[in-house]
Amino acid sequence: MKKRTCYLLVLSAATAAAVCFGAWNYLGTPLITLTKDQFGLTFKSRDTTTIRHETGAFDTIRLDLTNTDIRIQAGDDYSVTWQGPKQNCPSFRVKNGVLTAAESTSKRHAIFNSDEITTVTVPRDLNDLKNVSLASDNGDLTIAPDHTITLSTLDLNSENGDIDLSGCSGTTITANTENGDIDVKDP
Repeated sequence: MKKRTCYLLVLSAATAAAVCFGAWNYLGTPLITLTKDQFGLTFKSRDTTTIRHETGAFDTIRLDLTNTDIRIQAGDDYSVTWQGPKQNCPSFRVKNGVLTAAESTSKRHAIFNSDEITTVTVPRDLNDLKNVSLASDNGDLTIAPDHTITLSTLDLNSENGDIDLSGCSGTTITANTENGDIDVKDP
């Protein structure tokens, strides 16, 4: 009986190890984070890269991305920085003052890559943006410049993500999330 119990324990341990190894290879390295009193478990893909695009000036932002955190921050120039698997990087473009992104159709799949981040940088001396529309199916949306930006229209939508807004004032501000927190701070 001892031999059988020992055999079952070894077999169970080997099965658990194989499942963990397979999950690690498929999802990537697990990362545990604690920020602003929030606990997070994400997976960092092995092929994560950072790609920076200098975009030129824009006064409108329209980004609708899947499984991606989207941030707007102040910096030295107009640019977009992508962090995530290289094959998932959307193409960004500015046309007639409007920043947009196009994802490949192969990216819209069931498994999520929670380590994807799109950071839009606007100049520190920029005081106005006409319209900003950000949407992400499974990502956080953050607007946190280091100064106040005035917006004509701001529309933020996330199905499964938090929305953090600070340093913004505007005529029409809309923020919706189905499964997440909305945090708005006065400018």
